[in-house]
Amino acid sequence: MSLSGTNLLKVKDYNVAVVLNLIRKYEPISRREIADRTGLSFQTVTNITQSLLRSGVIQEGLELRGNGIRQSRSVQINPNAAYAVGIHIDRAKLRLVLTNFKAHVIWREEILLAADQSARSILSLIASVLARAMGETGISREQLLGLGLAVPGPLDIEAGCLLNVPNLNDWPNHPIRRELEELLDLPVVLDEDVTAIVLGEQWCGWGTEHLNVLYLYVGIGIGLGIVSNGHALRGWKGNIGQIGHIQIDPDGPLCHCGKRGCLEAFCTADAILRDARIAALNRDHWTGPNLPDLPQRIEDVVASNDPLFKEVIKNAAKRLGAALGEAVAILDPELVLLGGEMLHLLGDSFVDALVLEIPKSAMPTKPLPPVKSSSFGADAGVIGAATLVLHDAYAPSLQLLNLI
Repeated sequence: MSLSGTNLLKVKDYNVAVVLNLIRKYEPISRREIADRTGLSFQTVTNITQSLLRSGVIQEGLELRGNGIRQSRSVQINPNAAYAVGIHIDRAKLRLVLTNFKAHVIWREEILLAADQSARSILSLIASVLARAMGETGISREQLLGLGLAVPGPLDIEAGCLLNVPNLNDWPNHPIRRELEELLDLPVVLDEDVTAIVLGEQWCGWGTEHLNVLYLYVGIGIGLGIVSNGHALRGWKGNIGQIGHIQIDPDGPLCHCGKRGCLEAFCTADAILRDARIAALNRDHWTGPNLPDLPQRIEDVVASNDPLFKEVIKNAAKRLGAALGEAVAILDPELVLLGGEMLHLLGDSFVDALVLEIPKSAMPTKPLPPVKSSSFGADAGVIGAATLVLHDAYAPSLQLLNLI
């Protein structure tokens, strides 16, 4: 049985959200265990699960124990109860996925974006790609809960627009959330990409058992996603975690944000390529009339065995690791996750040097949290975007208690 997005989004009872979220995390699970974990009465849990069963949100299964005699019926999420759309837009490409109610990807597409491509043309592109996805999967619009849109910051969540993103032509102050909702006739949840990613990891990745998680994202830019006490931190306008624009050298290279010497001006792929070229030009033994061979792409730097290039990569990793160590000292996470396409491209030596630097800046008197690579790889942003919709649909929040 399918469940429409409208029906699910009307679930506003806090106890229902608590039960549903518990089922999601620990399925298959018995009603008795739900009652024990939540402190709700067994009758209350029974009433809630019966309502969820009737609506098709959850389904029953047999739970076998001991000698195989059925002791009780477990309940679990119905993966086909509803579906979500996830979209991740960065400065070079657009990714779109359809996921089921358990955030498992059932359809995906990736499209390169032109540097001068307008916001309106990208929104129209999203509409056409989504129509194709629905046609190929047989999923109707009524089965879609909504669309999660993960974008690079800075943004204004309340206004539903980006503020100033380099290389996205006319996106600043463009009402992308409202236009998408009108274009698709779907609810749209907009968030910064690294916040969406860390929510995705907590929803169905490495962070599921942790309430305090940091996610360092290294793509074209650098950001920090923060989950504290089980809730994503966003700040005033949704721009928390702009670690890439911490100034580490006031006399350093100009950053696209307008300041000098930001972390992004030293530790992104473009910055490392620039510094590798400068290092090659400044070799002490270079005295010939012709310029030396300079790397043309970051891949050339990473693949080279030249000790000079290895040192450039290591220095960038150490700078990034030191900044992350400071964040660990301030925010005290249980788990640190690393991800992003550029981090994968820069390779194990970069990651190893980064991780080794963390303890030097973190509090020496506190135990260090484990550090892991993202469980989603290149799909981290787009799965995170889809989980924005699922999280809105059935995660317990203070709003459901009318406390905020």
